[in-house]
Amino acid sequence: MKKVLVLYWSHDGHTARGARTICETIGAEGHCAEMMNVIEADREGVDLDRYDIIVMGAAIRYGHF
Repeated sequence: MKKVLVLYWSHDGHTARGARTICETIGAEGHCAEMMNVIEADREGVDLDRYDIIVMGAAIRYGHF
């Protein structure tokens, strides 16, 4: 079982919904998946070394990340 962090930033909520779907799918496959906004992760000082895999998602605004 892998420990996975789905880390995202979302402006209008679309990326957050995609991150949630990814997180739920990983969990359904039997892995331990957590989802967190990058701002929350930064404020809480998340230890990224705890995770085997980190999935990142970001919003695209006006054609740019």
